[in-house]
Amino acid sequence: MEFLLTLRRRGIGDQAVLRAMDEVPRGQFVEPDFADRAYADQALPIACGQTISQPYVVAYMTEQLALRSHHRVLEVGTGSGYQAAVLSRLGDATSASQVGETVRTDVESFAAGAEPADDLAILVLRWIGPSASGR
Repeated sequence: MEFLLTLRRRGIGDQAVLRAMDEVPRGQFVEPDFADRAYADQALPIACGQTISQPYVVAYMTEQLALRSHHRVLEVGTGSGYQAAVLSRLGDATSASQVGETVRTDVESFAAGAEPADDLAILVLRWIGPSASGR
């Protein structure tokens, strides 16, 4: 309950997005050592030096897409899969975690399979490693 209240307080108002956020158990996407903080509004570490985005960021990006059930989404840079799971509750979501040339091929294949009347959204999440200063 507090989880959804926090999102509402921060400005997330789309009921479908709030429902999707409520339906997807974030605790299943975090490392076991961080399970007690799974629903805190903060990013948490996952494998390969990446993070699972804080719930507000996931909800905000999802709300901005204004997805409906007939929309098709290709998420590139899946990470833990949490964002893709939320998106799958709202539209026809596919995810890919590859990098480089294979991403371009995935995007082209995804778009090529679309009918002219399809609404497509491609969400690219790019992780940028630590800077030279280590931050």
